[in-house]
Amino acid sequence: MVNSGLPDIVRAEIYSGGNPVSSGGIQLNRNKTSAALQLMGFTGAASSGSGRIIDLTEAGNVSFTLAAGSGIALNGRTVSANSEGSGIVLASLDLGGGNSLTDGVMVKRDADKEPEEPEEPEDVDDEKPNCTVMCNLACILCNLARISNRPLVVDDA
Repeated sequence: MVNSGLPDIVRAEIYSGGNPVSSGGIQLNRNKTSAALQLMGFTGAASSGSGRIIDLTEAGNVSFTLAAGSGIALNGRTVSANSEGSGIVLASLDLGGGNSLTDGVMVKRDADKEPEEPEEPEDVDDEKPNCTVMCNLACILCNLARISNRPLVVDDA
């Protein structure tokens, strides 16, 4: 069965997960190591908003190609990366006569960052009192000396 709208397609775009791929491309990571791609065809003028969107992904005249890059693999229409790398994936609708509608996307995977280890708490030296406690204690003693009109004497021992 052939879609009657195929002759009216004026542009093609790569989608992933049912959504257009953003200008930043497809970002893979430790939790998402692959993405299934689709090629969508658009009929009518792009600026008018009229027309239809046709899923061309399974059409016999559609191809997905890994054009350049390293660390990225393409199997059918699924792009994947198990380590750091980037690449360009092209999807083309062959119109015949040497003509095609093609779209491309950048696929990236950054190096996995090691989780940061929590900082070790500094060793508390029990022989040195906490500064805040000492400052508060000094203020209390000073105020007591002022109230009692007696001089404040501090013994260094």
